[in-house]
Amino acid sequence: MEGGNLRWDVRDQGGTPAGEDGMIVGPVINDDQWHMVAVTVDGSQNAVMYVDGVSVAEGEEPFWGQIGQLDGISIARNVDSGSAPGGQWFFNGQLDDIQVYDYAMTANEIADEYVAIEGPVCVEAPMYDLNDDCKVDLSDILELAATWLDCNLYPQSACN
Repeated sequence: MEGGNLRWDVRDQGGTPAGEDGMIVGPVINDDQWHMVAVTVDGSQNAVMYVDGVSVAEGEEPFWGQIGQLDGISIARNVDSGSAPGGQWFFNGQLDDIQVYDYAMTANEIADEYVAIEGPVCVEAPMYDLNDDCKVDLSDILELAATWLDCNLYPQSACN
């Protein structure tokens, strides 16, 4: 977390960042609710951040292509920084069920993980979903019909 935003960044053992281009900044999350957060990095070094099964940010993570052998990992803090020996940017919260895979999960696999815990998720709202329930049905038509002949032109005489 940095400034309330989720942040994904990779640094080498000397604390050198992969570069600001390699940093992915997600949304602000400060609602005191449980959230599932996942980040995938594929073989082309494309990274995607997911919150609650939905893609929220993406970018490149070039550092992963330079790793020959990973001998350690720190999650939720930067432990090797010359300016702050002992660590900095500590996550103030609870982490549970951390999983690391040797492949990049697909968007559907991430959504499946979330659905298994919390139930259905809207990964992309369909066009014309006017009531934000992730489906287009009769209630969306009713929302449209309720304002079908509304006119906000000025002057009002232009509406006739």
